[in-house]
Amino acid sequence: MRPVSIATYAMSLLILIVLFSPARIFAASGSVPLNSEVYRYLDLLSSGGLLRSYLTGTRPITWAEAYRLAEEAKGRIREREGEGASVEPWILKTVNMLENRIYSRLDSSSTSVFSVIKGYELEILYLEGEPSSIPGIKASQNALVYNNGGIDPDEGISANLMAEVSEGAGPFYLQLYPRLTTSEEDREFIFQGSLRVGGLAGMELILGKENLWWGQGAHGGLYLTNNASPLPMIHLSTPHPSILPWLFRYLGPFRFELFLSELEEDRAVPEPYFVGMRTNFRPVYALEIGMSMTVIFGGEGRPDVSFGDLFDILFGENDVNDDRSNKIAGFDFRLNFPGWQLYGEFGGEDEAGSLPSKYAALVGFYYPRFTGAFDLRLEYADLAINEENAKVWYRHGTYTDGYTYDGRILGHHVGGGGRDLFADVTFGMGEKGRGRVGVDFEQRGIYIQPAVEYHAQILAGWKGLFTYDNRDWELDINVSVDQVTNSDYVEGEDNINQYVSLRIKGEL
Repeated sequence: MRPVSIATYAMSLLILIVLFSPARIFAASGSVPLNSEVYRYLDLLSSGGLLRSYLTGTRPITWAEAYRLAEEAKGRIREREGEGASVEPWILKTVNMLENRIYSRLDSSSTSVFSVIKGYELEILYLEGEPSSIPGIKASQNALVYNNGGIDPDEGISANLMAEVSEGAGPFYLQLYPRLTTSEEDREFIFQGSLRVGGLAGMELILGKENLWWGQGAHGGLYLTNNASPLPMIHLSTPHPSILPWLFRYLGPFRFELFLSELEEDRAVPEPYFVGMRTNFRPVYALEIGMSMTVIFGGEGRPDVSFGDLFDILFGENDVNDDRSNKIAGFDFRLNFPGWQLYGEFGGEDEAGSLPSKYAALVGFYYPRFTGAFDLRLEYADLAINEENAKVWYRHGTYTDGYTYDGRILGHHVGGGGRDLFADVTFGMGEKGRGRVGVDFEQRGIYIQPAVEYHAQILAGWKGLFTYDNRDWELDINVSVDQVTNSDYVEGEDNINQYVSLRIKGEL
């Protein structure tokens, strides 16, 4: 019998939640899109010490959870004012902007049939440059186009038109995203969304297609990001943090997520299962901890998996001589200090002694204390710590398409054998919008290809937030340039890629 891995402890915590959390029915509210400004507002308020129960490392959150966090921040402000302490103006402004976003979204006073249309979005793209392949697996994408839900624009001009259609009744909430994608070469209609059902012992069941972001990274993450297309899944989640019973209450606010998905048919092993589990908790204000595990197993032509085999695959220690599954597991953390945050992720493609081995790491620094209108983020990911690790991350001997869905990596877009150093400065806030400038340096194919592919990117953007005709609007313009050295891992092959995006988003 295999040794028990650390994932078993996460399952024990799930059992405690199901057995001891009070069963209640609550109204589902839909999820906040991963590219929403709501997350930036929450990061700012968390750094200001106003959010003690916000768990950053598990996204998306629901609109109802965002509302709860806004109320928590307002309560902290009242406490400070009651104690005679001054509250910085940028904090009050951030709370006001967060409230406006949330309250307009949750306002259900309209009885028009068109009230189910919550918003729409038009995106116009211009791309110049060839995609970069990720060595050793069936994945490629242009290095300037990532974390966008799997949208893969052709060279030249293309456009995306998307709407959000959603409505709820009691514990049920339906959220749909029809999207028309068109370019000079192709036209495609994509329909995705989910049905959420609340009230299972304080948990929520989600059926449909969605992206999850697990981990503390903002530019990328080791476990799950929205770099690939939304996964079809059955997803069980705690939409609001819980306090566990007994001694486990010292873990503080606690969340749990579990999903089951099936990957696409066009793979070396068609339609394998993809399972993920995550726990996330905050024992003290200054520390947030998360544990994640994802596994690819089964599929056409592979041996049948019994319940006992499944339990062994999920919670037993990996056997290097056993190709039944491809597992990634690890932990993440966030340290909250007055005015700044330090965060990281540490994961392994295998296990040794019930702990991750053949590891990769990500570390980041967030400093938003320039009066709330000028913040800095630094983030570094290393998926090529040494040669052995570089050759296994996001790869597998049986599941040779790797840790991908529809040709995109499910985790960090730089890929196994890659390193990524990202720096970003955001300035300005409020109705006049905000700007950002950044740089991104990537290395791909380290220890894997005869020549390492280098990317030096400059990024600039502006986002305007304004209200017109009683509607919230967002105008987002981004320009990025990528100097590629040793393109496609060929020594001396250099080129320049360019990417421009214009997005107009309206909320009804």
